[in-house]
Amino acid sequence: MCNMSYNTKALKTDVSGVKPAPQHFNSGLDDYDVSLGRNGASRAELYGPDGTALKSTEGKLDIRASEIETFLEAIEHKGFATQNILTQILEKITNGIPLSGSSIPEYGWVDGDTEPTPTQFAFGAKINPINGSVISMYWNGTAWAEVV
Repeated sequence: MCNMSYNTKALKTDVSGVKPAPQHFNSGLDDYDVSLGRNGASRAELYGPDGTALKSTEGKLDIRASEIETFLEAIEHKGFATQNILTQILEKITNGIPLSGSSIPEYGWVDGDTEPTPTQFAFGAKINPINGSVISMYWNGTAWAEVV
């Protein structure tokens, strides 16, 4: 088969015969091919840095898939906090944790969330979710103030 240049072939048109349809030149067919897609986007084929088309196995891209699966298997049985434990921790932070040997409650919250409103003097820690910084605070009876 003799491959001709894309500019020697006519574009595919829509039903009106006037407007060009979404398409791409297929050198294997030596003609334009209507582009397919879904969700408002054309289909695409991904290529690696070496110019080879990426493949998939069982619906997963083969890029680092084995490395990721090995990592996931390694952490699968580690003792990470369950949702139940995280809920208990959040409850303690929200309701105040008494200092050892003291009746002064401590609070912690993420900056931007609703701040707790203690009924007595309390210490607090306001956590910045962007940079992880912690600001020490105290409840003065009406508002949280920064410890300076």
